Amino acid sequence: MKRRDFLKLTGIGAILSGCGIIFIPQVKQIIQITKTIASRYQMTNNAAVFNLHQVITSDITKSRTIMWQSKSNEPDAIVEYRIKDTTDIHAAKATDEEFTDDNTTSYIHFAAITDLHSLTAYEYRVGYGNKRSNWHDLSTNDNSNFKVIIFPDSQSNDYNVWRELLKLPGIQIRMHNFLLILVT
Repeated sequence: MKRRDFLKLTGIGAILSGCGIIFIPQVKQIIQITKTIASRYQMTNNAAVFNLHQVITSDITKSRTIMWQSKSNEPDAIVEYRIKDTTDIHAAKATDEEFTDDNTTSYIHFAAITDLHSLTAYEYRVGYGNKRSNWHDLSTNDNSNFKVIIFPDSQSNDYNVWRELLKLPGIQIRMHNFLLILVT
């Protein structure tokens, strides 16, 4: 939470207390949670977390793997997740593996989440130490079928060829449950 947002919430709390509304236990609890969260975590910037994505697992009804990269070693990397719009947060420890490509070193992190419920909307964030990313959506599926097209690494700097391929009449696929994976 940004300092500005915290100050706005504090100002609203002061106004409400002046109006005699602060005695409501739920309002007190919300203000206390806001203060606790604001003082506990710093937001990571976009450079700290990159290539963040979900990896589909063998059981899409109750599990997912979250992967991302960072520029620094983060041995205490973590994924926190919760049912959307709730406060009960669960955590999964993430790996911290060094990766070097073209003389550039980064660190790959991944964490398996295995206790999800079918057809449920979740949100997750990643972080380390006292830093956390923004919340991102994650939804589980039921056990219905879906179709996948996988484009392998083409070793190309111009992906317009793939875009044009998808426009061909025989390739256009019109279905509800569809996943397109572009592996680069």
